[in-house]
Amino acid sequence: AKIKSLVGSRRKRLALLRQADATAGGEEGERDPNIVGLNDPSSSSSSEDESDVPSEKEEETLEEKQITEGNEIEQKEIPPEQTSEPAKSEEVTKPSPDITPLNPKVETPVVVDRKPAVYIHVDRDPKIQADRLKLPILGEEQVIMETISENKITILAGETGSGKTTQIPQFLYEAGYAERGLIGITEPRRVAAVSMSKRVAMEMNLSTDVVSYLIRYEGNVTDQTKIKFMTDGVLLKEIEVDFLLNKYSCIILDEAHERSVYTDILMGLLSRIVRLREKRGNNPLRVIIMSATLRVQDFTENKKLFLDTPPVISIDSRQFPVTVHFNKTTPEDYLREAFLKTVKIHTKLPDGGILVFLTGQKEVNTMVRKLRKMFPCHGGKEAITEKKESEGKEDDEEARDEDDEFDSIYRGKKGHKGVKPKSEKKRKRGSGVTVP
Repeated sequence: AKIKSLVGSRRKRLALLRQADATAGGEEGERDPNIVGLNDPSSSSSSEDESDVPSEKEEETLEEKQITEGNEIEQKEIPPEQTSEPAKSEEVTKPSPDITPLNPKVETPVVVDRKPAVYIHVDRDPKIQADRLKLPILGEEQVIMETISENKITILAGETGSGKTTQIPQFLYEAGYAERGLIGITEPRRVAAVSMSKRVAMEMNLSTDVVSYLIRYEGNVTDQTKIKFMTDGVLLKEIEVDFLLNKYSCIILDEAHERSVYTDILMGLLSRIVRLREKRGNNPLRVIIMSATLRVQDFTENKKLFLDTPPVISIDSRQFPVTVHFNKTTPEDYLREAFLKTVKIHTKLPDGGILVFLTGQKEVNTMVRKLRKMFPCHGGKEAITEKKESEGKEDDEEARDEDDEFDSIYRGKKGHKGVKPKSEKKRKRGSGVTVP
């Protein structure tokens, strides 16, 4: 009992010293979480502090010594009537069932994980919740979370549109992983990191202080951040400062099929960090590799990268019927043809979305401007934003010429085959299309 109290007092003393160091560091100056590489404690200091704490093997030896001492005391307390045997008898008497053996073998008890289930309530909008239930990944939530909790590394292969990037961080947040540390999601591009953080914050009905992003030269991370979207380079910089990533409880590598240099380096480093965190025994790290078109053999057959083959979860996406239509002739002005085709689809077919592929930003802006002029929005914030954009663009004479040209082309070509001359286009200018 004395030995245990000494170990406990030593741990308590180290905890108090760490707490005093943390308070002293907070008084010196506040750390900016959006700056990577400054005022962050390295993992070497934690290892030095932990060197004073007795390891698990030392504790086991101390317990064995204590057990042997206790057995010796019991041996002395046993009355001589039970322990005395005749000196001349050659037969060995069997011990009675009431008397325990003096030196039993110490059996290590089986460790059973009996942690209670953790659930954090998220107050979502009913409309968003209805849209979430349509995603295929919602049906696999229990399987995914059980696999993540039982394995250090998990591979998640799902087709585009299944909801991996937006829903997996929410699953981890509701399961309580954010209480142990940060949930980090890496994206190969900056735009994806920023847009996904805003989308997840909107779906979970949380502020940007809780769901934040950090990219190069920009970020809104605070001390209250629980879910952190970032690029691959930002996580590599954080590994330079703290190799074990003690602030994180879970790391998600998104878009792993792109196989960028940073992503491959992170996979190799995280496979080692997971083993080191497991040896330390405090707050194990979970790694999730997500991809749409992933060659699973590259990971499952690589024994150098992963000693144990990680489990693979495949998620099917929603399938929609697709029909392909081609024009009989290739148009010279594809921008005009795309505009006419979009107007035709919007006016004659049922409700739905239209995706137009163009070659540059200038063509995209031109197409958006023509479509907004042809089908104006009524009321709300969209109309106000469109008015502000149109006021800045109407000053350009080239934009006006393009508007007139597009209107005349559309109205002159409606109901006829081939291109009309300019004179006929001007005559037909009054017979436009009215869209409700």
